[in-house]
Amino acid sequence: MNEIRYASKEDSNLIIKGIIEICNLEKEKPETKNKLTKQTKNAIQRKEIRIITLDHKPIGFVQYKFTKKTPYGIDYGNSENKFCWIDWFYITKEHRKKGFGETLIKDLKLISKKKQISEIMLDVFNINNKAIKFYKKEGFKDYIQISRKKIN
Repeated sequence: MNEIRYASKEDSNLIIKGIIEICNLEKEKPETKNKLTKQTKNAIQRKEIRIITLDHKPIGFVQYKFTKKTPYGIDYGNSENKFCWIDWFYITKEHRKKGFGETLIKDLKLISKKKQISEIMLDVFNINNKAIKFYKKEGFKDYIQISRKKIN
């Protein structure tokens, strides 16, 4: 049996492990463990992390916020309206492709609707093909592309 609930400090290890795994996959350097711990603690206190469990064991999470602030200073065209921004989305490897991610997205949609939020946004690195495929399956559409070139 699974349940979705707000994260507690007991969930911090899963959350930090998930963020580090995502950063490593996307070849980005994660924040220091101390900084991640502090950020996670603050997000838990603000009730911005939902945990999905299986038989009372946490197996994934979504960290989000409701904001008007445009990520990266980019005008996404909706600065007048609040939207839900997904900071992190993670399901443990052994529980992927079993419907848990879809369940978390449905939960986040319900929370958003209760707050009269009509849009959920996120970013994902091109290298993270499995996440891109999942989000597209959930109805997310590409909105903006950011490209970069390293200068040696």
